[in-house]
Amino acid sequence: MMISSLVSRFNKINLKNKTTTNLFLNNIFNNNNNNNNNNRFVSYKSFQTLKTDYKFSEDDEVFQEIKDFKKYEERGNYSAAKSILNRSLSMVESTIGAKHPITLNVLFRMVNLELIIGDLSSAERYANQVISRLKNNTNLTTNDIDSQYLIPTLNYLLICSQYQGDTEKCFKIIDEINEIAKKNNDWELLISTLLNKAIILSLDCNESADKLYKELIELSKQKLNENDKLNESILSNYACYLHSNGNNDELAEQLYKKSIELAELNKNDIELVNILSNYGEFLFDSDQFDKAEPILDKAISKSELVYGRNNPKVGTILYILGKLNRDKRNLAFAEGFFNKCITIFEDYKNQTKRKEQERQLLNQNDTNYHYQPGKRERELRINKEVDIDFGNVLWDYAQMLRDKGRLKEAENLEQRARKLNSFEDD
Repeated sequence: MMISSLVSRFNKINLKNKTTTNLFLNNIFNNNNNNNNNNRFVSYKSFQTLKTDYKFSEDDEVFQEIKDFKKYEERGNYSAAKSILNRSLSMVESTIGAKHPITLNVLFRMVNLELIIGDLSSAERYANQVISRLKNNTNLTTNDIDSQYLIPTLNYLLICSQYQGDTEKCFKIIDEINEIAKKNNDWELLISTLLNKAIILSLDCNESADKLYKELIELSKQKLNENDKLNESILSNYACYLHSNGNNDELAEQLYKKSIELAELNKNDIELVNILSNYGEFLFDSDQFDKAEPILDKAISKSELVYGRNNPKVGTILYILGKLNRDKRNLAFAEGFFNKCITIFEDYKNQTKRKEQERQLLNQNDTNYHYQPGKRERELRINKEVDIDFGNVLWDYAQMLRDKGRLKEAENLEQRARKLNSFEDD
């Protein structure tokens, strides 16, 4: 399982109070999310280049232990997988050496596993072991060290630092990656890494993000093809930043439109769903209801095509449409959108619960290892994201019902919302 797919991070920022929320940090580690009525959000989407991935080879799969490790990892039995991988690491270190490429391959599997489990400190420790073993490694060329090993290792460390909230360390790692990119004239790596820095600054509401986005636009014009997918990511994230600050709505709208054009041209539907959703939220936030509605309808159509009709991403867009119709006083339509959204989130949570029960049942038949539920970063992030949006839609729906005098229904929804998030009444 490649880490870049696990950390295609969707971070949300509160527009009303200009307070940032990194979903993984604040809502998983701190479990602290305050609700205010009519909160509006935008989503930043980081860019992952393939060059930041470690390419797992099959060289070390000649060992039966690695095959066993993969089996238990896929089943979610991370305790067993880790035990087997530790044994494999000891074996290859003692037989072929600590710096051999096969040994490094096994070490990368350990880093990857620790990130899946959610043990960031252990993942960081193993990643630093890789870096220390790369020094003075005569088995590898400088180019191999940079492209195959060092860049992916630094990317792992960047993930650990960001999720631990260590912004200063994040920027040091980004600078190190950029030095390698400059040395190798790798402009895609350089620009994508700077974009992720701009997103981190945006989440902190740091005004220097504006300057960096402008530099990225100029740099991409000079060094990238006009239709490079990085361009739409730069423009859409800059639009999110301007949207969140609310100080240049005209430029934000232009950037949203251009990024949509590029995403459609590149047939990048995953990015397009995110851009359309943010643009629709922007139009809603700007009280441009008539323009927002067709954009959100398009976002739903694309989201259903990419993720399926009952995916939580569809539910999130339906939530925006519910708020839009509520503010337009189309209360019957608003209620329909809220109820559909609630159904999608409930089905997702029930499906997630069933899968977890099935996984536990599968592992109960294993007499050699005791099943311990792993904290899959991606699953945990998406599940918490659903809890946040689910709680918000329940709360907003409840307030609408209160206004209509349906107090008993409203109180029931508010109680359900409080179980999902730590809400404070206004």
